[in-house]
Amino acid sequence: MRDKIIESAIRQIKSYGLRRFTVDDIVKDLRISKKTLYQHFSSKKELIGTVLDTAIELEKRITDEALVNGGDWFEKLDAILSVHSYTNIPYRLMDEIARFFPEERAYVDRIVEYKAKVLRELLEQGLKEGKLRTDINLEIIILALNKVFHTPTNEEFLKENDLTVNQLLTDLKEIIFYGSLMDGKKKS
Repeated sequence: MRDKIIESAIRQIKSYGLRRFTVDDIVKDLRISKKTLYQHFSSKKELIGTVLDTAIELEKRITDEALVNGGDWFEKLDAILSVHSYTNIPYRLMDEIARFFPEERAYVDRIVEYKAKVLRELLEQGLKEGKLRTDINLEIIILALNKVFHTPTNEEFLKENDLTVNQLLTDLKEIIFYGSLMDGKKKS
């Protein structure tokens, strides 16, 4: 039942947002009593924390799989920059977390720190293999990537420019990385 409650919470959060979804929405969706829900989660806040923790663990697992199955250095870099657990934390909710759920923001910070560590290791590998220019500060690249890829995406910007989140991320990767490659050319 706990997993079903989490799944329902994810659906409700996607539909209504973190602040507007209610325990009643989940109870109605699953046709259970509030008592049943509260046997698994003491509060809406605990449920939100569990949903966020689930999303973080999913993103870490997918990132790790991308590193193992990614191929060469650049393919791994591309793969980990493409990993975002949209099914659990859509971009539009990131702003809501930052503004209204400061304690839960720690969940998001965990994945940012993890991905920064993975990026640092990959970028160091790229330097050793001569894939990156040696005059570029890796910490600045990591900072830029964290800001670009972990900043809430403005839905109005996407609509106005007829872009999906995936298109935006693809374009950002090209802009950031093809300018930092040793030969300055897109890998074919």
